[in-house]
Parts: sequence; structure tokens; C-alpha cells
Amino acid sequence: MKSMICGLLLLLAGSGSLFAAEFDYADFQRILDQKCSQCHTQLRIEDAMLRGADIDTIIAKMIRFGARLSEQEQEVMGVFWNADNKPQTTAEPASPQDPLREYRAVLQQRCTGCHSLAIVEKALAEGRSIEGIIEDMRKRGAIITPADKKVLGTFWGEPLKVQPE
Repeated sequence: MKSMICGLLLLLAGSGSLFAAEFDYADFQRILDQKCSQCHTQLRIEDAMLRGADIDTIIAKMIRFGARLSEQEQEVMGVFWNADNKPQTTAEPASPQDPLREYRAVLQQRCTGCHSLAIVEKALAEGRSIEGIIEDMRKRGAIITPADKKVLGTFWGEPLKVQPE
């Protein structure tokens, strides 16, 4: 009887770490911002969540392509990815057929928190450099991921400009 009680106490003491290992949704968001969005826009991540893409397959691909995810980060991803959490969107979703869907999503998520779309469109019409705008935004604390920058640069038009010879 004594050994059974000791064993039970040891088991309960060990399970205390399970309760302490509860994950916070903020950890999930941090991983999305720091790891996933290095290559993907938030819209692409949200689309994968909504269609129920298999997180284990996604993690395996991420690691194969060079992402570094600790075991705890992988666990956090699994917990919140498979939960009944719907991604939080700030605007009405664009039609999947919209060719500017990803661009509009980046503008909505990264620019319109501080500015109206009219200001963004004015900067575009004036031919302002996207590099300069992104630099100014980062100085003010905005988070512009490499994937966001790529989408903005593509649709802003700079990659399509002909360089003078």
C-alpha cells in the first residue's frame, strides 16, 4: 500500500509539468510572425488553416526548406493549428479569383492599421519607392516580413520597371 501511494505521488508530481506546459496563443502568433511569415504572407497561412491543411506535413516541408522549429514550437503549432481557432481577419476576405488578393490582404494587414487606403494609393500614384516606405514603416514599429515585402514589391511595380541603360 505504501509503495502504491509513493508511486501515485511520484506520478502526480511528474504530471505537474504537464499543467505548466500549457501553451499560450501568443506563442502561436509569435511562431507565425517569426517563422512562417518569413516565406509566406498571412493570407496564405490563413488559407491553409481554413482549408484544414495537415500541420505535420507543413512542418516537415518547412524543415526540409530550411526552417528551424524547436520541438516546443512544433508542439505549439500542432495544438493551435488543429484547434477550432479561426484566423482573425481584419477585413472582408477578397475573392479567391481576385488576382490582387494577396496584395490587398498585405495592405489591409500591414498598412491600414495606421493609414487609409487613399494614402497608400497616393504614394503609389506619386511613384514613391516601396523600399523607402517600408523603411519608414519599420522605423515606426511596423512589422513587414520578407514575404510581405516581396508581395508589395511585386504589385507596387518596381520589379517591372525598366532600368535605364
